[in-house]
Amino acid sequence: MTTLLHLNAGARRRSFSREAGDAVAAAWRAAHPGGVHVHRDLARTPVPQIGEAWTELCDHVLEHGITDPARYAEAVRTPAQAAAWAVVEPLPSELLAADAALADRRGAHEASRAAALDAARRTGASL
Repeated sequence: MTTLLHLNAGARRRSFSREAGDAVAAAWRAAHPGGVHVHRDLARTPVPQIGEAWTELCDHVLEHGITDPARYAEAVRTPAQAAAWAVVEPLPSELLAADAALADRRGAHEASRAAALDAARRTGASL
């Protein structure tokens, strides 16, 4: 079974990026009728700010050369670290389980489009 991880990060509910991402996800689902579409909207459900416990986990992983994500939980040694791990663990797990990833975000194409429209408005030109 194939899995698509679809990430939204923009605050606008109706943006070109979201509409394009939704269209790509719909096409992917049509091409993979038995596939799994995991949708994570980081604007609606943001990941909490990184705290000291999370940095301690990262330090432990680096210091001990843990490169296998399946072993990252070995870094948990305190209740605060366990709480941080419970929040963060789904994120790499979702990414590693995905066969494909799609990220909607305001990109350079939208910024260029917005700048062109703004310039046209200021100068009276039409696009």
